[in-house]
Amino acid sequence: MRIKAIVGLGAIAAALPSAVIAQTIEQRETRQVQRIEQAEAAGKLTPAQAEQLKSSEEHLLRTEALMRWQYGGDLSQFDRQELQGMASQDSATISRAIKPN
Repeated sequence: MRIKAIVGLGAIAAALPSAVIAQTIEQRETRQVQRIEQAEAAGKLTPAQAEQLKSSEEHLLRTEALMRWQYGGDLSQFDRQELQGMASQDSATISRAIKPN
């Protein structure tokens, strides 16, 4: 009985990263653009900085569209991880640009 419970917990833990990765790039990109726009409105970013950061977000979406086009509309697990990594880098760049040195 205890072994089954441990195995069951292991299966749940193994499924967790998939749920996190399943978050769509579009949702994450939308939140990141909102962060950029809020920072610009608050005067934490210049219009030029905001445009540069938004350009990076657009690149992410173009990359996703290209990946989907190449594979018939689907993304492989590797593609999802690569896109999430790109989105994480963009998020860190946004954070650095917003926070004062």
